[in-house]
Amino acid sequence: MSTSLSEAEAFGILRTRRKQFDAAAAQSLQMSGADSEAAVRNASLLADLVLAGCDKNAAPPSGAAAVPRGQIIAFGDSLVPLLRDVIGEPPPHFLAQCVNAYWRCATAALEAA
Repeated sequence: MSTSLSEAEAFGILRTRRKQFDAAAAQSLQMSGADSEAAVRNASLLADLVLAGCDKNAAPPSGAAAVPRGQIIAFGDSLVPLLRDVIGEPPPHFLAQCVNAYWRCATAALEAA
């Protein structure tokens, strides 16, 4: 019998496995055409958007506005599979919260660019 994760546990796992998440996101950005250095830098910035958006008291990173639009979109498109790869099977509400938080912050970053 498997026990499902709570949202708090899923967020804790994401924070604990942040380096693994960033590495997987960077690989995903490279597959979408980003060079290695930019992919690593931008994956970290875009992951910050997810965490900042989920933490209502945190300000989104200002550097995200410099990330190319295509990479912002590619990251958003791969966000749920990335989260599942790193966390396992998080609660659906956790996934929805991360996606909503990401796109809310990413939209602000795109408008600022």
